[in-house]
Amino acid sequence: MRSQRAGELRWRLGFQNAFGVSSVGLSGGLVLLWKNNVTVDLKSYSKFHIDVWVTMENGRQWRFTGFYGEPVRARRKESWRLLRFLRNQTDLPWLCVGDFNEVLHEDEQMGGNDREEWCMEGFREAVDYCGFSDLGFRGLPYTWDNRREGSRNIKVRLDRGLADAAWLDLFGGSLVTHVQTAESDHCAILVQFRASFSLERGRGKPFRYENMWQRHHLYQDTGAGAWSSGCSSLNDVNANLGNLQSTLTRWGREEFGSVKNELRKLRQRLELIRSRTIRSGPAHEERWIMARLS
Repeated sequence: MRSQRAGELRWRLGFQNAFGVSSVGLSGGLVLLWKNNVTVDLKSYSKFHIDVWVTMENGRQWRFTGFYGEPVRARRKESWRLLRFLRNQTDLPWLCVGDFNEVLHEDEQMGGNDREEWCMEGFREAVDYCGFSDLGFRGLPYTWDNRREGSRNIKVRLDRGLADAAWLDLFGGSLVTHVQTAESDHCAILVQFRASFSLERGRGKPFRYENMWQRHHLYQDTGAGAWSSGCSSLNDVNANLGNLQSTLTRWGREEFGSVKNELRKLRQRLELIRSRTIRSGPAHEERWIMARLS
């Protein structure tokens, strides 16, 4: 999509800020979204990357690069040159996450033709030059699946998180999870920061207004029932708002909590099914779960 359209999605996805790189026709396109609790300073971008400096609320500063590797194998060396160029720009602690369109080792692919050694070696050399360590993962070992059946099925670990020693000094306990998806042939890559847990510890859970509530047939009646007709002062307004907040929180938990639990159980079931059929294409039950998730 165009960068303007991608930017418009930030509100629907719960972010206040966005920067996008437009696709060329139906291919490519990148978008970075962030909330107001961090300051993001854009340093460079292309159709293959977005590179920013991130300053957190506590003043801690580090660097994030969202990366997309050249999909054409013959031109993949350009991606590794880009990584080297980015490495030379700053010594800030560096996290780089994305779809690199290449593997580090041949055992990160199952099925299809063997990977060419020169392609993997080029990626390994770039990783070493940047001082990166692979952050590992939890979940199934492959992040891309061509979704074909039987001997035509190919699975590859194309997506990963990489970080240098300085970033690991700050967030060494971070966890990377391969999140199963229904619509995409890629997994999502979730990086959970150790520091984020400590920053949030001790805070009460904030009130979150959910747009999905408005689609429920009892939404209007529930909201009206929580609002007293007597509103002669600001104290009355404040009391009504507090009552409305607690009512919607309780009602949302009762009406929609089961939906969130079902989604969680479906994702767990999807990962289990895919682990059982890891040497074959998607089973009938997997397709059913994908449709149900969607």
